[in-house]
Amino acid sequence: MADKRHLVPVIIITAVSFFSCTLVKENRDPCPCLLDIHLSGTFGQPAEVLVEAGSESVTYHVEGDTLLQVSVPRGGVSVTAWSGAASGPFGSVFSILPGNEAPPLYLCRCRMDAFGDLAIVHARLQKQYCTLRVSVEGPPGWGKPFGTRIRGGVCGMGLDGIPVEGEYSFEPDMSSGMWTARIPRQFADSPLLLDIVMEDSTVRTFSLGPYLHESGFDWSLPDLQDLDLLLSVSVTSLTIRPPSWEPETFMSVDI
Repeated sequence: MADKRHLVPVIIITAVSFFSCTLVKENRDPCPCLLDIHLSGTFGQPAEVLVEAGSESVTYHVEGDTLLQVSVPRGGVSVTAWSGAASGPFGSVFSILPGNEAPPLYLCRCRMDAFGDLAIVHARLQKQYCTLRVSVEGPPGWGKPFGTRIRGGVCGMGLDGIPVEGEYSFEPDMSSGMWTARIPRQFADSPLLLDIVMEDSTVRTFSLGPYLHESGFDWSLPDLQDLDLLLSVSVTSLTIRPPSWEPETFMSVDI
């Protein structure tokens, strides 16, 4: 049988702490608020949780979905959680280093009032990048090898979930005939360009933004979707389309 003698002082300490904050009605402000953070959407991956209350801020490391309980000063509280950014934010920005694709960032930010004894927040991480999957098809033995480059006007994301404007460029490996690139969340009017490169020279540049919008892709969704494109090469032309497009929406140019 377990020894119950050790339960008494624990109960007494808890009771003293509880009553010190509940029976003194005239001054409750110094008593902290218990904040329950229900974190989800981690897919079992490690995550960081930044809690900001007044002038205090603490970052907690957690493993997977969890319930995190912390005491905070009463007042406004901000909770920011993220996963997938190996290097973490630089200051308040998740920056994309030059020549790199976007990190597989999942992020959420919540603000709430914590003026009572208990506050509860449900923080679900949301997908902040699009994986662009590109397949290349063409006639056998076609003798004009080409490369591609993705360029854009968003180079990161703030802790507040807002894209950060700046130059973004990434050249994927096309050796297998199929390539992927993670693209950070964009503004609706952000420039997003696909360069076709031959012999170290850009021969054509496609503005992908209007065509993605036409195909129904939405950068404002809480969880960004992935996107498939097909580069169809012939001897004289290049066609780019998502698989769901109808033939009349193909975009074809001479190369």
